[in-house]
Amino acid sequence: MAPSQVHSALGRLALAGLLKPDQRATNPRAFAEFVTLGVRYAFPVQRGALSEGVPTAYSAEPLTTSVDAVDVLVWPAAHSKARVKGFTIAPLYASAPLLVERSPDTYRLLTIIDAFRLGDARIRSFARAALESVLGRRLGDA
Repeated sequence: MAPSQVHSALGRLALAGLLKPDQRATNPRAFAEFVTLGVRYAFPVQRGALSEGVPTAYSAEPLTTSVDAVDVLVWPAAHSKARVKGFTIAPLYASAPLLVERSPDTYRLLTIIDAFRLGDARIRSFARAALESVLGRRLGDA
């Protein structure tokens, strides 16, 4: 990513209130509000064809223990060591499947966000609890 793109993105995040004013830190309350209420509208997703890929949404930890789903959702990644067969969905960014090995915490957060993007109300409630666990706070308390 070009430095100018990063600068522009940071400006948009600050304008939206997702960054704390005068700091290079996220605003966890605004982030949680955006994820729980807005991400499915800003980044809608549809299920695609069956393919091999990296599990996401309710097909990945931490939601697999809470959601008993018949289908599996994946980010397309035919060459990943963590690949399984499932219905594809587009990740928020193209290299997201690499996060399984490079940054497991970021991978886990993106899978929770995918549950908000795609899931019904029941799945979103499980995703909310998982997000609260990741953020270390109740979302209504911030």
